[in-house]
Amino acid sequence: VDTSDNVYFLELPRGIAHRIAANSGMVSYYAGTGILGYNGDSKQATTASMNTTRGLVGDTVGNIYIAELTGNRIRRVASNGIITTIAGTGPRVCGAASTFSSVAGTSTALCGPSTIAIAPDGSNLYFVNGSPNTYIVQLALATGVLTLLSGTEASTYLDATGIANGRFQSMTSLFADGQILYASESAGRIRAINFALNTVSTIAGSITGSVGDGFAGTSTFLNRILSVCGTFDGRVYFAEETVMRLRSVLLSTTNTVSTFLGNGTLAVAAENFVVGNSPTNRITSCSYNSVSKNLFISELLTATNGVIAVPARIRRITRMESPSGQPSPQPSSQPTSQPSMQPTCQPSCQPSAQPSSQPSRQPSSQPSVQPSKQPSSQPSSQPSVQPTCQPT
Repeated sequence: VDTSDNVYFLELPRGIAHRIAANSGMVSYYAGTGILGYNGDSKQATTASMNTTRGLVGDTVGNIYIAELTGNRIRRVASNGIITTIAGTGPRVCGAASTFSSVAGTSTALCGPSTIAIAPDGSNLYFVNGSPNTYIVQLALATGVLTLLSGTEASTYLDATGIANGRFQSMTSLFADGQILYASESAGRIRAINFALNTVSTIAGSITGSVGDGFAGTSTFLNRILSVCGTFDGRVYFAEETVMRLRSVLLSTTNTVSTFLGNGTLAVAAENFVVGNSPTNRITSCSYNSVSKNLFISELLTATNGVIAVPARIRRITRMESPSGQPSPQPSSQPTSQPSMQPTCQPSCQPSAQPSSQPSRQPSSQPSVQPSKQPSSQPSSQPSVQPTCQPT
């Protein structure tokens, strides 16, 4: 979402970005034609074909950035609606991660870029690259230079001192907040890349951990995490697959895990209810607007036999913060007009640290899709129907 609560989301299989206007609930095309492919740059985004998209995020001056999973490109839609390629050449080239050593983005081939995030100051994009989504590449927006940030082409797990020494397994989402870049993994972990401390650490998730709430983060078993929504109130919020819950990590010495929304029951919940022990469907992404204090989630309405059914819906939880700094139990209200197509990539939200100026048509400060138990700025073996982030 942008700072005015306009929601942007991707239809993964059709290569389209949509916008839901906050004031009217009307859905419109923002980029893509619905015909997969590539028909050039430097044209209006609504006339430009895209391949399968996976991540979306916005900056503070009205640009949005889209990761094309099968097009192997990072595209930018400027505030005037013109689309250009800022990284990738089209062919899928999955070489060594070390290839990304201060190279020009527009002359370097990518390998299925997926989830994407943006630094709060808008200086850098971060995206997951490689198969199966095991390393993070940094794109300096001022120079267009690509640099390997962390990880390798090998799927391993390692916390480390020295960001370059961290190792990851199948990352599913990214979210940037201040000096920390959060990454979720399909193995059920949330990792923190701390630029100030130059470390990679695990803040939640353990394959041998306890099931439930109230345990320390690294002593809690988590299912596959689909999206890190952002951060607020001293918590990181995230969507956990299969258990129908939105959960959070209280950032502290123990990083205690708790449930914010959902009770594990698969159901189509009513509207205008108090958030708490209520049923939800499969929450596939989430994104937090630090200006309005609203949280947006996307749901896939799933049959009891586990088969994904249409339609999907995007929902809003209003006023996430109370004066005391605790999440307040406000009712959620659904946008007045819902997209007819099921969102397959996460709605995107701007980082809480970013400025809030926003042109009428474009997203403002972020994630990526491209929708961290808190939401934020910016962004895996991707499920074929999963939405990513950054509701940018």
